[in-house]
Amino acid sequence: MGTLLIRSGRIIDGTGREPFDGNILIRDDAIADVIPAQSEPPPADAMIDAAGCIVSPGFIDMHSHSDWVLPLSDHHILLACLLEQGITTVVAGNCGFSPAPYNPHASASFSATTASASATSRSISTIMATPVFLMFRAFLVATTADSSFS
Repeated sequence: MGTLLIRSGRIIDGTGREPFDGNILIRDDAIADVIPAQSEPPPADAMIDAAGCIVSPGFIDMHSHSDWVLPLSDHHILLACLLEQGITTVVAGNCGFSPAPYNPHASASFSATTASASATSRSISTIMATPVFLMFRAFLVATTADSSFS
């Protein structure tokens, strides 16, 4: 991949310290350096201008039932909202039940459950494509982008 510079963002690094303006250098899919705004960032193969944006580590959803959605062929539709919220990690199976590890004896039951859930996800996809939902989503994105967290 080479290097990527995320430039001029408001950095919340997850350590508990105050947010600060700066740049983040990514090398081969890993954070190579966090550079304060007062220092000149190094050259990079690609750049993202993060001016006016918050740059932070991904959030962890500590109580998720996403493990029931993952086996569905259209799980990306249902889980897209997690990434849009900045959630990059989910903890699953924490209620004492989970579809994993997969038990071949439960195959018929699991197939019936996933068929029903798949039909529900198609209904949700239809709702998500309506103009009112899209306008609401655009409003949320615009509002979030204009919000100040400092």
